Amino acid sequence: MDGPDYVSERVDPQITYFEKAANKAKRWHQWSAIFIAIVAGAIPVVAVLVTDQTVQRGLSAILGASVVVIQATRTTKRWHEDWLLFRTAEETIRSEKMLYLTRTADYASDERDSLFVTRIEKILSTSHGTFTETHQVTEGR
Repeated sequence: MDGPDYVSERVDPQITYFEKAANKAKRWHQWSAIFIAIVAGAIPVVAVLVTDQTVQRGLSAILGASVVVIQATRTTKRWHEDWLLFRTAEETIRSEKMLYLTRTADYASDERDSLFVTRIEKILSTSHGTFTETHQVTEGR
């Protein structure tokens, strides 16, 4: 496989994958944070506006428990960490691809194809290892 084939068959699909994965993790991270803020903010409102103490306690308990569950899910799923990891991998691969295509820096040499493949595969391997390590810590090994 030559350099252009490697770019189209390996590099471009990986860029697309990391871009989609980063966007998805970002959405989950941001929406869950917004949801926590809304639910947590509703607790004092319920305490002030709901006059029936039984209803007030019930709603406050449900809202408080919801905050705990959502935060525990955020901690377990690690959407923020995934977002940063995927975006970093995507941008690093894009940067290497641009240097390769423009024959810039180390890619000006005759060994540019093998150097490019080596660097891209190292980025992919490192990203996978970091992702696995991050999620193993969450699961308690």
